[in-house]
Amino acid sequence: MSNQEVTAVAQRILQELQKYVPPTLLPAFQYCLDHLPNPFTVEQAAEACGIKRRALEYRFRKSRLPPPGRCLALCRLLLAVHQLEHGTDSVEHVASTHGFGTAAALRKSLTRHLGAAPHDLRTDGTFEAALAAFLEGFPRRGRIR
Repeated sequence: MSNQEVTAVAQRILQELQKYVPPTLLPAFQYCLDHLPNPFTVEQAAEACGIKRRALEYRFRKSRLPPPGRCLALCRLLLAVHQLEHGTDSVEHVASTHGFGTAAALRKSLTRHLGAAPHDLRTDGTFEAALAAFLEGFPRRGRIR
């Protein structure tokens, strides 16, 4: 997947997140998606929002979102799902491209969060289904900020 494609998919994810995530938290997601394939910490995502880790965790809780580490990791997982669906790259390459380190770590994350193995994601529509499943647990914005 080219850098241009990664950017387009990341923007699609952020566009969908805008319906669920308060604007003050979007920089945390943007940070995560902008810093591939480097590992990230919740502290770094909090700094991108101009706050401390505990404040970020509080804002996620207040907004009834899953914990920040889980949300941010799932964003990267969505990018990996898109690459698996639309590409022919090896699982090892996808894992290193999206900050999972090893193919085993990517497989474990896919199984834990999506209940799927990489080969299950090589069919049309898996990214859209994964994105919908990710957002399903988020409350619509405007109810609580």
